[in-house]
Amino acid sequence: MTERRMKPLLPLMGLLMTLSFAPAAEASGEEEPFLLRLEGSPAVKFVMICDVIEGSARQQIRRRDLLAHSYRFTADAIDCRITVLDQRGRLEVYLFEGERLIAAEDSIASRPAIGVRSAGPWGPAAAWRDISGRRIE
Repeated sequence: MTERRMKPLLPLMGLLMTLSFAPAAEASGEEEPFLLRLEGSPAVKFVMICDVIEGSARQQIRRRDLLAHSYRFTADAIDCRITVLDQRGRLEVYLFEGERLIAAEDSIASRPAIGVRSAGPWGPAAAWRDISGRRIE
């Protein structure tokens, strides 16, 4: 699994413009089955850590950015944790497989944190509020 398999989407006048971190994955004709959409308080800082599984390979991807943001993944399964870094904010997380919403959660709190995953070795698709107090930085 390489970073070329993940692409952020940025809203631009109601349209989505795709940017690549590396050579485009479309050239190989591969599908991008997962879309992770992060919404919430505008311009709030967040950090995201995702475990991405493809075949027997497992890779951890880490991103820091501002809400709202979307990411596409070509993988067999994904498991992500997202934490708002600002003192207070709203965080909404949506995970799609193809066109189908498979998990969603939202939270308004001091530094809200949400976990979301597809079906995989960890079990069925799910989303949850992380109330453990353990934060990613």
